[in-house]
Amino acid sequence: MTEGLFWAHKTGLGTMVEILFFSVFVGLHAVLLGGFFIQHRRDKRLVEERSDRPQGVSRGEGEAAEPEEIPSVSVLVAVHNEAHRIGLLLESLLEQRTNKFECVFVDDRSTDETPRLLETFRQKAQEKNIAVTIIHLTENPGPNYKQVALRKGFPLCKGEVIALTDGDCWVPPTWISGIQKRMREPSVGLLIGPVFKILRKVSFLSYFQSYDHVIRYDYLVGACGLGACDGGFGNNMAIKKAVLQDIGGYEAVPFSATEDAALIGEVLRRTAWKIHACVGEDSRVFTEPEKDWKSFFRQALRWNKGGLHAPHSGTRLAFGFLSLLITVGSLGLFILPWRSSLWPLPTAVLLAMVLNTVELVVYRKKKGQTVSSYLPPFSLPLYGALLCFEPLFFSLLTVLVLINVPVYWKGKRV
Repeated sequence: MTEGLFWAHKTGLGTMVEILFFSVFVGLHAVLLGGFFIQHRRDKRLVEERSDRPQGVSRGEGEAAEPEEIPSVSVLVAVHNEAHRIGLLLESLLEQRTNKFECVFVDDRSTDETPRLLETFRQKAQEKNIAVTIIHLTENPGPNYKQVALRKGFPLCKGEVIALTDGDCWVPPTWISGIQKRMREPSVGLLIGPVFKILRKVSFLSYFQSYDHVIRYDYLVGACGLGACDGGFGNNMAIKKAVLQDIGGYEAVPFSATEDAALIGEVLRRTAWKIHACVGEDSRVFTEPEKDWKSFFRQALRWNKGGLHAPHSGTRLAFGFLSLLITVGSLGLFILPWRSSLWPLPTAVLLAMVLNTVELVVYRKKKGQTVSSYLPPFSLPLYGALLCFEPLFFSLLTVLVLINVPVYWKGKRV
């Protein structure tokens, strides 16, 4: 094998393969960047169209009439010992600009003040005519404890649309109304939305978490823009009840380390419903960053395992192919001192990350979006460090998943 590799490099074949890698990797990211802009225009057009059209009005002359009733929404949240941070979520739900929604909480064996806080929230919500349902689990067999809790909660939701978020998040006042606008589109069955980690500290860990989260979502937006959406964040997702019925209920979703990707996979596999990626400021959800590298590493490892071991074959192939390219390109950096002809591999990864970072910073500021709360302050040395560290970190996660390193969620193995 060694002689074969030597012959390949001696004849120039090795260099041809590496240049092909460069072309494929950078070309793929250029295409995803195009998908990103396509999805931005698509989401803006959908929101404007649904906002301007009164209820009961059809698309236009010569087109079939369609129902334009604003759908009712059930907000479903599974919580476990969230007393120290659920307050922001509860306050933000009370500040929604619509009351055409209900809240369903599944308290998964909490031993802190979470049940009391939920009961206090129910009393406040009743004053605003918001129905609240709370159930308390006394046992949970796993293996994905959140997924088991959601299975208990979905049947209790009465809304035409079920919106999902987590106890450590908070949502803008326009979150539910934004979901309602987009879900008035008859062909859309599932929404994914952005989740941003708030900058709490001046530290590389805090900056990297926020940067990594935005990069991950931008990949999803680009894929959706190209009609190949295969993932999302489970703490900002909404699905029509009709879609759940078409896949056989939430019970039909196989257990996975990332239950959100598993749900999306079932929708893709069993239905023709469209999946739409939200990008407007009305759809943003915010969450707290992990407090230390160990917690963040475990979280990111679970995400990568969910992608590489996703039940849906399309998700596995897409995520696996991208992970392989990033990992091979990153490993090429360490072999470069002994094999200089490998320069296209790390160069391709670096150029792709530069493209991602330019889009991340320049596009959002050009649109006048408020980014100071979830994007690191602009500095060439800082962003240079972030875009170099991102593929190395991602590659390490990929290797650890491939060698079957255990994955944990809230202290329990999943």
